[in-house]
Amino acid sequence: MQRTQQILRSIFVATLVVAALIVLLFETNIVEAGALAGNENLEFVVLSVVELVVICSIPLALRLFKFKGVRRQLIDQPAQKLLAWGTLRLLMLSVPLVACVLLYYLFFMEAAFGYLAIILALSMMFVWPSKDRCEAETTDVTSPQPPADTSDTKEA
Repeated sequence: MQRTQQILRSIFVATLVVAALIVLLFETNIVEAGALAGNENLEFVVLSVVELVVICSIPLALRLFKFKGVRRQLIDQPAQKLLAWGTLRLLMLSVPLVACVLLYYLFFMEAAFGYLAIILALSMMFVWPSKDRCEAETTDVTSPQPPADTSDTKEA
């Protein structure tokens, strides 16, 4: 389980590093911003598609482990399935995040892409693969617990 957690953390951190590198490259003018600026039709289409992807991916990523099929797999094969489903969940947030950061600069600092990137970055904080979260997501909390032994108490 610890190996799985480390891999998921690596994906999480790698996403933020890639986004930071993109910002660094464009802000230091190593890469020229605005390569796609001026094409309003392309900007409209790309922004509409990215908005739809973000609007769908955030709730789906945050609720992914609540689906019965996914939940059952996580309980049956914790480490293996947590790696697979956790990677998918992180990628559902990471890929649009990196795309939004890149598109922000390609369309010459179009604010909508920046806001979407910020929303995705904040959403990623809710899937941070901590030890407690990894354990909680791979245990069955719906199974009934045996009742506590109350034979020591006497009723009057």
